[in-house]
Amino acid sequence: MDDEPDESAIAGALVRVGKTTKADEINCGACGYNSCREFAKALLVGKAEEAMCHIYLKKNFQRTSNALIKYIPAGVVIGTKVNESHQDPNVPQDLELRRSVVKRIATALEKNYRKKVTVDYY
Repeated sequence: MDDEPDESAIAGALVRVGKTTKADEINCGACGYNSCREFAKALLVGKAEEAMCHIYLKKNFQRTSNALIKYIPAGVVIGTKVNESHQDPNVPQDLELRRSVVKRIATALEKNYRKKVTVDYY
């Protein structure tokens, strides 16, 4: 009796860990197996877990961190003084340089992280 899993089962196990193409099978050995296919076979018989694959972990961590960045509100408070020891009391608080930096930060948060940004000057 042959206990070897068939190709479709192995392919299904590889998909479970995010390996959908032959190029995804990097055979790094980080999981403790010599190849991704050996790992997939062990996964099928319960001798391995998805979390043993560092590529799987990396993709999950990326998804989780992206979700956190996207959905958790973030506040940024920028003070009125760039460096207190060098602050000239005659320089207006709405210094254009400061506004430019705030605008760049706000734009980056909106474009890269899809954050809703409101800028208020006090």
